[in-house]
Amino acid sequence: MSGLRNKLIKIIAACLLPALLLLFLTAAASSASEARVYDQAALFTEQEKAHLEQRIGAIRAELSLDPVIVTVDDTGGKSSRDYADDFYDEGGFGMGAERDGLLLL
Repeated sequence: MSGLRNKLIKIIAACLLPALLLLFLTAAASSASEARVYDQAALFTEQEKAHLEQRIGAIRAELSLDPVIVTVDDTGGKSSRDYADDFYDEGGFGMGAERDGLLLL
């Protein structure tokens, strides 16, 4: 009976450890991508970016909406709309099943 119990514990541990590892890696990646101000054109000071991030956090909590601010010098030949759409989609932004949000370019 004890041998069966030990095997069962080993099987459960073997299944849970990879799942927990995946969970922690996903959480780490998620926290790394919490930024919502992408100042690639260097228009904002660090203090301004921090203030914008704080305000965006409040908007997210209050409206269940995911605002993103992006500044760029060049859209790489894309229209503003296409650049913004691609940035938003590729960044995985949005809240809820509909991925509600907005991007200011």
